[in-house]
Amino acid sequence: MTSLEGNSLLFLKIRSGSVDEAASDLRNMQEVAQVYRLLGHWDMVVSVNLPEYESLRGFANHVEEKPYCQRASFYPCFEQWTREKPSKAPITGWAMIGTTKTEETFEKLKEYEQVYWMTQTGGDCSIIVHLGARELDELSSFITSEIHKIPGVNRTETYPSIRK
Repeated sequence: MTSLEGNSLLFLKIRSGSVDEAASDLRNMQEVAQVYRLLGHWDMVVSVNLPEYESLRGFANHVEEKPYCQRASFYPCFEQWTREKPSKAPITGWAMIGTTKTEETFEKLKEYEQVYWMTQTGGDCSIIVHLGARELDELSSFITSEIHKIPGVNRTETYPSIRK
């Protein structure tokens, strides 16, 4: 069994008209810590607290079989960091970061007050970051002006989240 640290993430594409049903169902699952609605390619990101990779994979398969789910992609948490007192920015988002220098990028991201939480993960990205900003343009600017300039970062995907 491969042990995980902290909460892992499950990104979901939800069938049209089923977002409220999915959010309600997911929030009632014991393993689910938090559900965030997203704008973009994915409709939701779900934070799940499971201690082993195999249980995370099983949970992802279970959710993918739900009638509201079109597609799921899970990201195990191998190392996690949380800002002690994040600001209460009205706009939040998620950035999936591809980098050739995972440790250096992870350490550099800790310097930015916009970064609330992040994890080193496996899959098609190295780091996933939950961040905040006062407005959507500020979020976009932070990604392109700061994160893209970190040595080793070769791609990002950003998903603004909706509070509800």
